[in-house]
Amino acid sequence: MNIKKTLYVQVIKYNWDKVAKFSVGEFKLQSDVNQRVMTIGEVEFDYEAPNDSLQRFNLFEITELEKIKSKVFAKAEFEITQIDEQIQSLLALENK
Repeated sequence: MNIKKTLYVQVIKYNWDKVAKFSVGEFKLQSDVNQRVMTIGEVEFDYEAPNDSLQRFNLFEITELEKIKSKVFAKAEFEITQIDEQIQSLLALENK
């Protein structure tokens, strides 16, 4: 699978930065109220990706989502434990 992109080499300075920085990306940024942008070059990017890249990404994405899900469950279990402890403390005060 052949991928062709134009990459823009730009100098960009945001209002909150003291100095300008170089930026390389596939989007040609424009100056606005928050930033000044000067395009200093364009590079044609041509890459031959393996044919199974999208299928491999699908498997990668599933694995990443499983990892995220595990972290969410762990955090939820921790928070539930904390809530249960608070409830038990309140119940203990009520029974005195």
